Amino acid sequence: MSIIVKDATGANVTIKTIDDLLDDAGAVSEGSPLPVSVQGGSSHMGRVGGTTRRAADGFTRPGDATAYSAGDLIANSQTATEVTPLVFDVARLPSGSGRISGATCVLEAASGSLAPLPQFDLLLFRPQGNIPYGDGLYPADNAAWSLTAAQMAQLVAVIRFSDLGWRNRQGGNTGSGPLLYQTAPISPRQFAPFDLAPLGVTHLRGLVQTTAAWAAPNVGITFDFTLDVDQD
Repeated sequence: MSIIVKDATGANVTIKTIDDLLDDAGAVSEGSPLPVSVQGGSSHMGRVGGTTRRAADGFTRPGDATAYSAGDLIANSQTATEVTPLVFDVARLPSGSGRISGATCVLEAASGSLAPLPQFDLLLFRPQGNIPYGDGLYPADNAAWSLTAAQMAQLVAVIRFSDLGWRNRQGGNTGSGPLLYQTAPISPRQFAPFDLAPLGVTHLRGLVQTTAAWAAPNVGITFDFTLDVDQD
């Protein structure tokens, strides 16, 4: 038996009971089950933490004896038109959201030692238009870099890798060898939330900027980054 109620405008609304639904479905048996439709979608309970992944990207800094100053870009080429950003696939769906809780970095020198130890920031941007730069418009490796107001407006996180935080293969904080490892939290807050709506993409762009002078060894050095991401 249906139930008649009124909505906020005073109009009648019919609410069907289970008996009505069974009548509409006809006879229900093992051979003729009650039809059930499950609506697919991207929403799920819990929101943050629905999926956890590690998003990774890296580049190789070319060998060069020119020392970095604080604020210089560390990039994949000394030719500005050939510089490309890091790209981290962080969202579960286009225009998705989530939060970043930390990152790791592995440095590998083509040869020799990684001394002296570097200190730099990994900066992550929402790819709004040409942020942080359009193709072919990035500064070159070792060039001075000052953020613009538009870049700061789309800055999601600054993850700092300290010269005191590196671990070599022997467990020490020296560049005694070609490999270094460091894990860094989001600071000073615990997480860095991101929302890519309405951009229709799943990625953030990243650049690396020195925070202190660094006389890097004159060899190619690979920077491999991994982000810890809780996806909505």
